[in-house]
Amino acid sequence: MLAVALVALVVGVGCRSDDTVARFCDDLAAMQAAGPIFPARADGAREPDLAALDRLRSLAERAPDEIEESLQILAEHAEELVQTAQTRTESGSSFSPSGRWSRSVVESAQTAVSQYAAATCDIDLAG
Repeated sequence: MLAVALVALVVGVGCRSDDTVARFCDDLAAMQAAGPIFPARADGAREPDLAALDRLRSLAERAPDEIEESLQILAEHAEELVQTAQTRTESGSSFSPSGRWSRSVVESAQTAVSQYAAATCDIDLAG
């Protein structure tokens, strides 16, 4: 009886995990379809799309364990870039981000998320 309960628990947890991954992949595909955080405008300028940043933050909060840290790094880096862009727009200054994450850390996070998306979700984030 205990063995049956343990098998049911493991199978149930496995199903929930698969459902979570499937939902994450669906959300990732929807985020990709919605467009970038810095969409190009007709005049060539790039204004941050705050809704896209919110989608990235939300996705990072629900990320599977394998890429949770990488997605958090990307969300924090994107937020830093948006803050920089807003400061430049509002004040005309040349404020630059604090650089909490080095370029190599951000690139490594991008690679990890892209590889996960390709292998698990069948989504090409690079293309």
